[in-house]
Amino acid sequence: MAAPSTTPPARAPSQEQRPAPDDPSDAPDRVAWLQTHLARVHAPAKAEPRGPWSRRLADAGVGPIEPLLTELTRLHAALEQRRADVAAETTFHMQQATHVVPRAVAEVERASAATTRLRDEMHTAQRSYQDVCEPTAPDRAASAAALAQVHRLARAKQHMQVARDMLQAVDAWSLVRSDVSAFLADGQYTHAAARLRDVEASLAPFDAASAYVERQRRVHAELVHDLVNAVTPPLVRAVRDALVDEILAYADVLACVGQGPVFDTLYTATRSEAVQAAWHDAQPASVPEAVDVLGRALVRLVQQEATDFAPAVWGHSAHAALVLTATLANLRPTLAAYLQARQAPLPELVQAFTRLDTHAQTLQALLTPRGPPAPPPRRPTSLSAEWRPWLHDAFVPFQQTYRALETAFLTDAWRATEAAFESRLGRIWVTSLGQDAAAAWTLCVAGVARLLHEQVAQCAEMRDAAFERVAVFTGGAGAADVRAALASALYEPCVQRLCTTMDAVRARFQQHMRASAPPAARVLQGDDHMDAVHDWDLVRAGVQLLAVARAAHELAQAPVDHAWRWPAPALLDGAASVPSRSEAPDAPMERVTLAAHRLVLELILAAFRRHLEAYREHGAWRRTAPAPAAPSAADARVPVPSFSRSPTEGMVRLGEGLLNLPRLLESLVERELPQFAFQADLLPFAHEDEAGPRPVRREARALSAQLLTQTDDAASAASATDHVLSLWLRSLTRTLLAAVEGDVLPYMVQQTDYDRAQLAADVDYLSTMASALNASSAPLREWAEVLALSPAARAALPSTSALRLSAAYRAVAGMH
Repeated sequence: MAAPSTTPPARAPSQEQRPAPDDPSDAPDRVAWLQTHLARVHAPAKAEPRGPWSRRLADAGVGPIEPLLTELTRLHAALEQRRADVAAETTFHMQQATHVVPRAVAEVERASAATTRLRDEMHTAQRSYQDVCEPTAPDRAASAAALAQVHRLARAKQHMQVARDMLQAVDAWSLVRSDVSAFLADGQYTHAAARLRDVEASLAPFDAASAYVERQRRVHAELVHDLVNAVTPPLVRAVRDALVDEILAYADVLACVGQGPVFDTLYTATRSEAVQAAWHDAQPASVPEAVDVLGRALVRLVQQEATDFAPAVWGHSAHAALVLTATLANLRPTLAAYLQARQAPLPELVQAFTRLDTHAQTLQALLTPRGPPAPPPRRPTSLSAEWRPWLHDAFVPFQQTYRALETAFLTDAWRATEAAFESRLGRIWVTSLGQDAAAAWTLCVAGVARLLHEQVAQCAEMRDAAFERVAVFTGGAGAADVRAALASALYEPCVQRLCTTMDAVRARFQQHMRASAPPAARVLQGDDHMDAVHDWDLVRAGVQLLAVARAAHELAQAPVDHAWRWPAPALLDGAASVPSRSEAPDAPMERVTLAAHRLVLELILAAFRRHLEAYREHGAWRRTAPAPAAPSAADARVPVPSFSRSPTEGMVRLGEGLLNLPRLLESLVERELPQFAFQADLLPFAHEDEAGPRPVRREARALSAQLLTQTDDAASAASATDHVLSLWLRSLTRTLLAAVEGDVLPYMVQQTDYDRAQLAADVDYLSTMASALNASSAPLREWAEVLALSPAARAALPSTSALRLSAAYRAVAGMH
């Protein structure tokens, strides 16, 4: 390639030297060209044309020739100048070509020779490569030896380089302390950290057991400690003042010398100072209030961390959980230790758990990334993001012992109501029984019924509160524990209180009836009317005790799953599963029903019991004349049977009162059917011939015109009323007969002057009245049969006779 010429190029022609664009050589007609140019020339005056060109031009309408000649002269000079310039430029280019072409030819020849040599060398290299890749057996060994030598040389070179670097590092060790101290004095922490990092890297290749290396490592550790001490105050100040850029700079300094955990500790400790101060100030308060203060402080910390610090320090706002976890871990005392030390009652623990769960939901919302998941932290850290266990695990010991805590709390809570209950019950005794005797017991029973209703309602409130506590505190996982706690600590004491109170009312009423009874003669002669069955207002008041038993039964039978309407706690994170539903046993509540039945039966049978007591003490069944002598063997007269005696007036009045009882009781049963029908199968003697209670049967009434006009619902209700009334009449009658069989008759036959025939007539009449009420009694029938027998006939009974084995036979025969 020719070298560039250094000769300056010829000067380009000027604008005036360039030909006009309308060159005459290009025009086909010179006359037209001349006419065009001459038309531009302005002649001052017209002259007469003298030559042929002048005349031709004049004929063409052109002016004088002189201006034309002047213009032609000028154009001719311009053409000559242009020709001279072109000739000069052509000469210049020819001279350049004369010098450049020979050099270009020489360069081409040299490039051709170089290409030939390169081609030869490439052929030679290819043959050498083939010889190396496919050597013969002797050449392979030589190549291996050559490669081994090359490897040894490379290793020697590497070792020499390492030795050189190590010698340079060792030479610089003596200056480390002074360099780092100078950097620290000037506040150049980044340079100090870089110097210490280089020193640590230079110590790595040496033997750690060497005394000199160990000494240098101690120096390095001391300098790192000095660096940390120097960085700590400004780092803490930067964190307190929220200077994010300075925080990042100090974090890089500590990370450079491998002290990233130190930065984590300093940063989290400084950021948690406000939380620790709030927690320390709140501890004298109650547990819920202290936990609430802690939760608000944590929310403020996370809000500021997620907004200002975490995106810059860790790379994402969700990494504020790292600081939250460290704050909870460094809390003194920890939440678990605080709760264990306070030993707060269960409601306070549940309230504290609820408030903390509310704050946990807020924290979770602040830490949940909006959009894609949060990336890993920007810098390596020893902190954990699992903050929820620090809050939840503090309550785990109490959740594990939930049954004991709930039992203790319910026991104390129910015991705390005892004083108020006893006080109110005492006022009822004094207030009601101190009034007119006619209405005293009605007021007393009504007041006791209201009081017991309130006790059941109070127990229901405690039960609902327990269900709410277990749902909030354990997420439903402690349902079995709360059922057990309710059964032992609440239901059983409640049943005991209800039964004891009802039995006390019944016992006092019995004492009152015995103490206020008129003389037996007045009772048997009809002064105490059996038709009215004393005071039915008292019975109506007693029916409310059946409603108390029903409410107590509903209390124990409430489904336990009604508490799961509360959402799962955020602290539990939905881990707890809802247990299967199960109903609480109602056996304890049956005792309340039985106590209520006994009391209502006593209220209805009070007049009948008074009548029996009068019959027992009056002596109408005694003989008024001496007993006839036993017939002698010489007396051969045939015995003439005597007519059976009529029942005494007192027994007749008792039987009539029993027959009037269905008419008097029916209206009350119809009006208070839900109370009378509740667990009517548990009434005493309701199903004497069966092993246990049986389902209520819907038996139809006798056919009547009224029944034919009733609807199905009315007929079903009437049938249910009849069945309930039948159960109550049977229970009332059999309860009364049990008193006759177990108390009245054994007392009578123990008297030597009782009139066997009269007593047999009375018992037979009473048994007939009981059969009419569908309450026949086999033992009472046995009494009637045994009393009807003469001593000889009684003695003549075979040993296998069922009558001889009866209790009535044993009682009568034992006295003779």
